[in-house]
Amino acid sequence: MFTEIIIAITVIILSFVGYRFYKYKNEIKQENINWLSLGILMVSFAILCYGVRTLFVDYEKVDTFIYRLGTTVHTLAFIFLGYFIYKNYLKSKL
Repeated sequence: MFTEIIIAITVIILSFVGYRFYKYKNEIKQENINWLSLGILMVSFAILCYGVRTLFVDYEKVDTFIYRLGTTVHTLAFIFLGYFIYKNYLKSKL
């Protein structure tokens, strides 16, 4: 029960933060927030996939599909987040 609560709270908080960054992207002029908000929303979706797989799925084929979907989305999210960090903070220092 504790794990399910932690997964739910994490997904809610990450979705809220990603949505807020996307919503106020025009007001934040210093960085390009699109990549950050997309990465956060994708991490939230990946954690949701892991939670759904752990809690509700008992069939091996569906379990494998959801797991692979979650890992793919998680990997893409970290690529977007890495691009955001490179573009806004590391580009001038490298």
